[in-house]
Amino acid sequence: FRSGNSHANSLMRLAKDWNRFGGEYSSGRGEESRTVQLKWDPTKMPKELSVEGNRVVYSGGTAQKYCAVVTEEPFVSGYHEWEVTLESCGNDNVGPGNQMRDTFVGISESPTVAQYCGSNATSWGYYANNGHGYHASSKNYGKPYKVGDVVSVRLDCDAGTLSFSVNDEDQGVAWSDLNCKEFYPSVSLYWPGDTVTVVYVRGDAMGGGSSSSSSFSSSFSSSFSPSSPNTDLFARPENL
Repeated sequence: FRSGNSHANSLMRLAKDWNRFGGEYSSGRGEESRTVQLKWDPTKMPKELSVEGNRVVYSGGTAQKYCAVVTEEPFVSGYHEWEVTLESCGNDNVGPGNQMRDTFVGISESPTVAQYCGSNATSWGYYANNGHGYHASSKNYGKPYKVGDVVSVRLDCDAGTLSFSVNDEDQGVAWSDLNCKEFYPSVSLYWPGDTVTVVYVRGDAMGGGSSSSSSFSSSFSSSFSPSSPNTDLFARPENL
């Protein structure tokens, strides 16, 4: 850590940035403990979803359909890495067999995701079922994943790259041509009972913090549009 006025000014700047997003900051005896809880917009939350800390649960309804959650505030610069753990699936006659294979993990340049992240030209998603990357269309990308797996997302806003890992196994760069100005982390669930946890593990906190050791839990706001042109809102993508 830096010392003197430089260190003090850095801490003040971090605290100011995190307070803006509803965060908490504490430090003592030369160590920093940081927690940021991003805000939710309850007016946009799909009725099927509920939030418990950093856990997102498909808790309402009995019919399957895609419900997407995105952060209320986007990342606008710097490097960011967060983990999505596919924690548990529904216990009906479908969930245990499906094993959360219809989950999408990714980002959006819009604060609304009508279907799953990757379903259009303004979002990018990594599909659990076949490991394909989706950005309006699909392409071969990485390995499939399922319940119990941890998907790490690595976003470099400045370089315009998006990469993923599954259980610490690097899947490589999925996209290297991101040129939008704002990036909203996103997760899409399909089956009632599906549950994920999302934790920010390192990076430049909202473009204003230190990339060396920052760590915070990300709470998500969600957005859901009842219609989307030329698409079936609730349909799963083809298993290409």
